[in-house]
Amino acid sequence: MDPISIAAAASALVFSVVRNGRALATVFEKYQDSQRCIFLMQTECTVLAAALSQLQVFFSKASESTPKRYPEFVMEALDLSLVGCTLTLSVLSKEIDSLVEDINDSDAKMSKGKKVKYLWKGESMDALLQQLRGQSSALTLLLKALDSTSIEQILAIVQSGQLTFQRVRSGAESIRRTHPQEHYAESILNMTFDDTKTIYSLESPSSTAYDEPIGSISTQLEVTTLAPKPTSLPNGDVLPDGWKTGYSAEHDQWYFINTVTSKSQWQRPTEPAFPQNNFSPKLTPLPSRKPVSSQNALWNVPARTTQTIQAVQNSTDGAPKTTDNADDDLDFAPWKMNTSAKFQAALDNLRQEASVPALAVGVVSADSPPKIYVLGNRKQNCPSPVTRADCFSICNTNPITTTVLAVLVDRGVFRWDESILDLFPALSSRTHPFHHQTTLSMLGAHHSGLTSQITTVEDGDLFRYLRYVNAQKGRFAVALSYLGRPPDAKPGTLYTWNWANPILISLAIEERTSRSLESLVKTLIFDPLEMYSAGFGRPDVENNSSVPHRPTQPWGHQGSTKNPLNPAELSLFNPPTLTASAGMYCSIPDYASFVSMHLRAAMGIPTQILHPEPARPYYTPFSDTDWTPGSWAIASRDWAGGRALWDNGRCDGFSIATWLAPLKGKAYFAIANVDDDAGLKITNDAVSLAIRHAAD
Repeated sequence: MDPISIAAAASALVFSVVRNGRALATVFEKYQDSQRCIFLMQTECTVLAAALSQLQVFFSKASESTPKRYPEFVMEALDLSLVGCTLTLSVLSKEIDSLVEDINDSDAKMSKGKKVKYLWKGESMDALLQQLRGQSSALTLLLKALDSTSIEQILAIVQSGQLTFQRVRSGAESIRRTHPQEHYAESILNMTFDDTKTIYSLESPSSTAYDEPIGSISTQLEVTTLAPKPTSLPNGDVLPDGWKTGYSAEHDQWYFINTVTSKSQWQRPTEPAFPQNNFSPKLTPLPSRKPVSSQNALWNVPARTTQTIQAVQNSTDGAPKTTDNADDDLDFAPWKMNTSAKFQAALDNLRQEASVPALAVGVVSADSPPKIYVLGNRKQNCPSPVTRADCFSICNTNPITTTVLAVLVDRGVFRWDESILDLFPALSSRTHPFHHQTTLSMLGAHHSGLTSQITTVEDGDLFRYLRYVNAQKGRFAVALSYLGRPPDAKPGTLYTWNWANPILISLAIEERTSRSLESLVKTLIFDPLEMYSAGFGRPDVENNSSVPHRPTQPWGHQGSTKNPLNPAELSLFNPPTLTASAGMYCSIPDYASFVSMHLRAAMGIPTQILHPEPARPYYTPFSDTDWTPGSWAIASRDWAGGRALWDNGRCDGFSIATWLAPLKGKAYFAIANVDDDAGLKITNDAVSLAIRHAAD
């Protein structure tokens, strides 16, 4: 195969994937019972399009001799994967056309007064969903092989991916049996791309010899005598004595083997292997958890975000404030709390002394279910006890936005070192030259040099504009405003929290994936973590404001006076643009799931969302700072065994503090429905009590 043919095929397939993704959107509303499957298929189409785009770019820049540098079976596997994509996408296109036809027929019957029911082809569409995932995984493995610098690495990656290739082959055979009328070519070289019928047509309908190339490649991979698994990482780092590496195709990551104890771990070792060094992370999934029962557990809440009234009325920004001096955050209580009842009593005493209406605390372990404590009332001076199912405002959603980014980095859609010009090529002529070297990592770590706050920039005109436009237009306006003028400080040198940083990240995500940030958060985070209560905006704003004496969810309160803030009034100052920074909510057990995922990922354990090696930069401090591209801060704590990660914020009458201790396998968080310094203080004090309770 020549590079031009591969690039042309990949380009045509990208168009096909995008068209299928848009077609899925047309049937979404009619098939309400199958919206989860449709969402997942749209997500997989996005991931597959990104992989195909990366393949197109790679071979469009390659020379004629590039394919000859790789083993022959690698190029055959690539050819087979592209042919498999054509088959899968062609069948998917016809299935969607069939669904659209059923909708049109049903609409015609409805116009005559007849009752209709839309029938979803569950088994067929589930099979296509699995095949889309398999095609994405296979292409990702092959892209890793193409990017490798040695034959040893290529062989190790391809050999470890045999199970993935086998699943794709089995899926293709299943689709062939269920769709015998579908024609497909033996190679992309025998294929022409046409947009007149479904997506593809062949030069010869009789070119259906699909079994032989699949079998020959699979057999060749199985019988080829491959070199042993590499004893060093792909980047050539030297491991301590007594360690070697392995490659997991299931998790698509390298792992480390202690040759003395024969135990394996995901974390990179730092000390030589000794017999007593028998630590091995438990690679078991988290216990299954039933969704929290709540009348507000809806995903189709209109996308809104949070911004305090005080932030708009005053000259300050109102962003979720972080505590720069973490050394003063965690002062241990002097008493022991060796039982759950004593600990809960201590928390309630703390809450009452601070006159805080509601307080929620979570103690998370890497290998066991979290412990949840909720105390107090939803509203000050109102007998309405909070429950585990109640939804609290997550007043600093930076880590959620950057988690979506980390997933897309893992899937090859982004790189942490991409510059502003790479992220926004359409704005290159409007971007000030001083921003040209700003990277994604700088935006995530709030080292972009942007210090002017969003409520005051452009003399306040920008923020007033954001209140009347949708999220996409607002984020684009933020990019034009901030990137069109020089930064306030040299990028990469100064930490300053700013709404603009996560907004620029969310705009980059939306521009490249053609999906809204909110939909990606739902499909990439809420769905895999079973966060059924999670949504955007403020929890149950309408009912809370219409029945002030019988609130259905926790109210936000002003920190100094403890007066409740009217949710209906707050919504007037919540431009949807700011969802990337603050403007999501969920129950405490659901937030514990999110914290648990990050704890395990920071420990180097594969999770439903993040894999260890690609996630490493997410938790690594940017340059020589104490801030990571994932918007987490780094601190050293004795109770954490050394390195700890923390994040906090205050906004819209709520405050939050979250601490991760990867070396201990523990995490702690607290949320209170008061803001300002009072809110930060009680959440940090509550975390202190939780740490002491866990230690006793």
